[in-house]
Amino acid sequence: MELVEIMDEKQLLIERSHNQTNLLFPFHLKEMYRRLIIQFHYGPAYATEEEALPLILTNLKHYIPDDREVNQEKARKFLPLENLITLSLSYNNQYLGARHTKERDLEVFISAEKASLGFPLQAIQAGEWELQLNVHCAASEKIYGSVSILAERMEEL
Repeated sequence: MELVEIMDEKQLLIERSHNQTNLLFPFHLKEMYRRLIIQFHYGPAYATEEEALPLILTNLKHYIPDDREVNQEKARKFLPLENLITLSLSYNNQYLGARHTKERDLEVFISAEKASLGFPLQAIQAGEWELQLNVHCAASEKIYGSVSILAERMEEL
């Protein structure tokens, strides 16, 4: 029997319409496991200048008084514009923790003995789990990624 089971694997396409939303990935564990492992990757890291400048110009207008000019020279000072997606985890509708980092190649693990930064020690019990991808900024037209949710079985004696 395999020691690690794949609970879910997805290829992702995140678009601008996902900006400032949460993408939810519920999954059910039928039994207790030793450790939960979440692997997450996305890219590109930054929007192109062509993608970013219109966004910056539009948003600067919310922060600069009407009597001051908003132009491309001012907008360029905010380049590069970074795509930012972080992850959070819940168990039985209770928030457990989050990894709010700019890392784009991420492996998070949680167990009763040890957990990644941002997460408490947590026994991996049977029940309803949910991974949330928090899309803070989707500045690129298309962001590609992948997420894998793995569960490591309890060691049998």
